[in-house]
Amino acid sequence: PAPASYPLRLVPGSAAGVGALEAYVGDTWHGACGYRGVARSGEAVAACNELGYPTRAARMLFGVLRPRSVQNSSVTLRVTCAPHMPSWRNCSFSASSVTTTTCSNILGVDCRVGEWQYRLVPDPADTSPTPIVGR
Repeated sequence: PAPASYPLRLVPGSAAGVGALEAYVGDTWHGACGYRGVARSGEAVAACNELGYPTRAARMLFGVLRPRSVQNSSVTLRVTCAPHMPSWRNCSFSASSVTTTTCSNILGVDCRVGEWQYRLVPDPADTSPTPIVGR
């Protein structure tokens, strides 16, 4: 019987929170193989949250170049997540087609989408004691 969910891990890519996805199916880690119709932003957000990158915005990467550390086998992982419930455990899953051939559409994820870095710049002309004045 299929498990309620498949454990995920991120094979590091160009930055923290970016990389190829692997799923634990059977007793082996496999590259997650898919295509554009398989995963949407809801699935990306759920995957990022599961991987420890809490976010409300993320994007799937398709046709990710297979990093050297990704296993040679891949599995077609079908995941459907409700956009309003971005939790991996609330998604529905099916895994099939474990293959040892190269998958040209290894799925990846970018958990940095929607990440904002900002700071307040004090207005030198403002002498009020309000600490949130800035631009």
